[in-house]
Amino acid sequence: MVAIEYMEDAAKQEILEAIGVFAESVDQRFESIDKRFESIDKRFDQIDKRFESIDRRFDLVDKRFDATDRKIDNVKGDLVHLLRKEDEKMNTLISVLAKKSVINPKETREILAVRPFPSGRPVL
Repeated sequence: MVAIEYMEDAAKQEILEAIGVFAESVDQRFESIDKRFESIDKRFDQIDKRFESIDRRFDLVDKRFDATDRKIDNVKGDLVHLLRKEDEKMNTLISVLAKKSVINPKETREILAVRPFPSGRPVL
């Protein structure tokens, strides 16, 4: 390897110019890469905005489902309440018919066996 101190000034200058040209080329490449990254960053920003929009839409859908679930639960509760009342009426009617011997105990058990809610009363 040749030591720089023994080189002529013109050779040194030529090497320095070559290094300068190389450095300029590297800088231009980095600038080009930086521009590409900026473009990619902008695209990611747009994608982020789209995801935020989608997230807001999902939040709205979740709220609607929650409201619908509450309404369904309310209707279900109302229906169960009405069915229990009707079941109680039916049990009372069966009991009255059994007491008056309109239906026999076997028929009473068969009718009560198909009820939507099991009767807590003993079968006659």
